[in-house]
Amino acid sequence: RINTSGAFRTRGTLSKLVTPNDEFYVVSKNIFDTRVDVTGWQLRVQGLVEEPMALTYEQLVALPSVEEFITLECISNEVCGDLISNAKWKGVSLKAILDRARLKPGVVDVSFRAEDGYSESMSLGRALNGEVMVAYQMHGEPLSDSHGFPARLIVPGFFGLKSVKWLTEIAPVDRDFQGYWQQRGWTDHP
Repeated sequence: RINTSGAFRTRGTLSKLVTPNDEFYVVSKNIFDTRVDVTGWQLRVQGLVEEPMALTYEQLVALPSVEEFITLECISNEVCGDLISNAKWKGVSLKAILDRARLKPGVVDVSFRAEDGYSESMSLGRALNGEVMVAYQMHGEPLSDSHGFPARLIVPGFFGLKSVKWLTEIAPVDRDFQGYWQQRGWTDHP
């Protein structure tokens, strides 16, 4: 994990209440940030759904939106570390997307895949609680490449590893889905 933001705080100081985009921490499993060409990008919603769909960027941003200040923190953040930031995110409620797709019976987890091969999941209950969003803006600006343009997941109450960047697929499944870090021995719970 690498902090590539270039913005560090003096150890033991508090972070800003609202973190400017250029100071928001960045951690990635990749050496270089993924760059997605939005002209060919689609967010596929498939798996255990009655109405599979593939949303373009324009279709995603046209859906009813939500805005929320949400803090993200890296699971590797040390006490008084700088891998914690807060921003005003804008996007679409994950619940609204799943409601539109009409879930089939038997869903256990909702899995997520990213352009860079990253994968993650959460329980169906968490996915439907109304707090999780598919974000496309940060402080009123489109996401930068390093923050997951064109869309990323924002999962309040979990470490940042659940907030999948460069999101390409949402797929409800009938099992406990093991994502990138769970396949390497990490827990699936906060």
